[in-house]
Amino acid sequence: MTQDFPDDERPRDLLGDPADMATAHWGRPEHEKTAENQQLVTVLKAAGWTNERIARHLGIDPKTLRKHYSQELAEA
Repeated sequence: MTQDFPDDERPRDLLGDPADMATAHWGRPEHEKTAENQQLVTVLKAAGWTNERIARHLGIDPKTLRKHYSQELAEA
């Protein structure tokens, strides 16, 4: 793909976008762990909520919950 193409002849994907687009923006954005969410996870776990229910409340996958909040889940 080191060839230089005029704008109208550049390789395109099935959606018509340039084929050499960076893929860094694909998918869902990474979950950001906040102090507020840390406290919320601790309180909800102490109240007896399951990991699945806490994850659903935060709008994340249970695996993401365990990845980012394992310490809070263990302490509660």
